[in-house]
Amino acid sequence: METSGGTRGQAETTEKGPVFTKSSAAIYSLIQTAMENDLNPQAYLKYVFKQIQQRNDIGVGKMLPWAEEIPENCKMLIKRS
Repeated sequence: METSGGTRGQAETTEKGPVFTKSSAAIYSLIQTAMENDLNPQAYLKYVFKQIQQRNDIGVGKMLPWAEEIPENCKMLIKRS
């Protein structure tokens, strides 16, 4: 990844930056929303990416963190207090 000098965290200052910043924010938001819905973020993202790869007809609504279709293995075993 090209940077305009400085540290790797400054990648958003390059021409590619806005895309990188938006995609990073989207992934961060998805992870945080998964955690708020008591999902294991790693298991949840693995499930979502697998569904996207295997199926063309799956609706986005069925993959959202609060959807009933989310499998049990994505749910956290320990609830946060």
